[in-house]
Amino acid sequence: MRGSDSFGQGRFGAPRGTRLHNGVDFNVEAGDDVYSPIFGKIVRIAIPYKSDDRFTGLVIEGVGRYAGYSAKLFYLDPLKEIVGKTVKQGELIGTAQDLTIKYPSITNHIHFEITLRGTQIDPSRFLEKEQSCK
Repeated sequence: MRGSDSFGQGRFGAPRGTRLHNGVDFNVEAGDDVYSPIFGKIVRIAIPYKSDDRFTGLVIEGVGRYAGYSAKLFYLDPLKEIVGKTVKQGELIGTAQDLTIKYPSITNHIHFEITLRGTQIDPSRFLEKEQSCK
């Protein structure tokens, strides 16, 4: 998990100015493969910055044993034509983007949020209970 850098910490609940970090950040290198954390349907592209469309992500709605979960991942280039497809946990969904383009001294990472029936939960605890995502 991303530790501290000049832009903050990657843990769930870390301070972000007037709000708290609502996900966890996993260290990656730009271009690394990114895998689905749950079995689900890719429902849409996610845009983390309204004013900067260079950065994207995905929203995955859980199916089967993951019904009720919704996962959001930021800072990845999704595979072509993946929206609308159902993916398995651990299946390739894209590649990590280079955040240093926007934030020169930040640690490159994938931001991961998860909700259960609309309630934000700590993804690090979720992953501790589940099998590794790759």
